[in-house]
Amino acid sequence: MEFTLDLDDADQVLAFTARPLRLVRDAFDDGVSFADSHLAGQPSDDHYWSHSVRYRARNLLVDADWDNNGWRFGRRLANSGIEIMGGALALRVLKAIGGGPPHPGLSHARQAYWRQRVAPPQPTQLSLALAIDGVILINGSNLIVDWDVVAKRQLVLALSKPIGVWRYQTKPKLAWRRHVVFASDDEPRFLPADEDIGVDFPDYDASELDEPDEPDELR
Repeated sequence: MEFTLDLDDADQVLAFTARPLRLVRDAFDDGVSFADSHLAGQPSDDHYWSHSVRYRARNLLVDADWDNNGWRFGRRLANSGIEIMGGALALRVLKAIGGGPPHPGLSHARQAYWRQRVAPPQPTQLSLALAIDGVILINGSNLIVDWDVVAKRQLVLALSKPIGVWRYQTKPKLAWRRHVVFASDDEPRFLPADEDIGVDFPDYDASELDEPDEPDELR
């Protein structure tokens, strides 16, 4: 049978992306430990630290066991960028800025991704081996997972759907954004709004915003 995935329905998206979210969590947990160990005793450098986390996580995700369930690691982007693909559905994993997903910067390809203009015209037929014959994807195809750490080196993940371009220190243009936590059965769930995580992000990794434009076919 066919299944319609509405990207404006955050709960549907969460259930559909459970597998890549678990892999991202595991890779970035390892990446934080790697960066902390690698830079132990060195002068603080937030940019280099976050790049070290991302570099380690990207390498783990490249070699991850995707279980042949339709998800795969995408293209190798500049600055150890992370892209995960499921058919025409794309997830970008990016360092949070100001407690939310980063703005796209000046890259035309990134701006197109934020505006939901990268994938073919909707609706799109996905071919994923998820115990269903096919997935009809509506209302976009591009998602963002933003990450950072809070007290006691706890990894914080949030899933969102961008719907436009915004500038640094202005309100993000999002259909929705929710923090993701994992239950005892290792299934992801959204943190209720009244339990939301307050995080202060004084700095960000500018290298993630300054990457070169991607190929023309992705614009």
